[in-house]
Amino acid sequence: MKRVEAFKCEYCRRSRPYASASTCRAHEARCFGNPATHSCATCRFLEQGRERIEKGCDRPVWYCAKGREVLTTECSEWKRRKGNLQVNS
Repeated sequence: MKRVEAFKCEYCRRSRPYASASTCRAHEARCFGNPATHSCATCRFLEQGRERIEKGCDRPVWYCAKGREVLTTECSEWKRRKGNLQVNS
């Protein structure tokens, strides 16, 4: 067995480990979970709805309450979300 050192993003809940600190820092700079990127994942205007697929079957969908494209960064409408994002399946 060999001991290794790895780095994880401070903002991702399910982040994969990175072999170098510089690679991890580069990821964190663009991570959707990093509030500094002003992405949907940390914005108070991201909301979850339901989409019907067929009778008796629907799925969760995400949308922006301001009508902006979802999964973007550097959004001019961004406002910090209070608390963690709640995911309802």
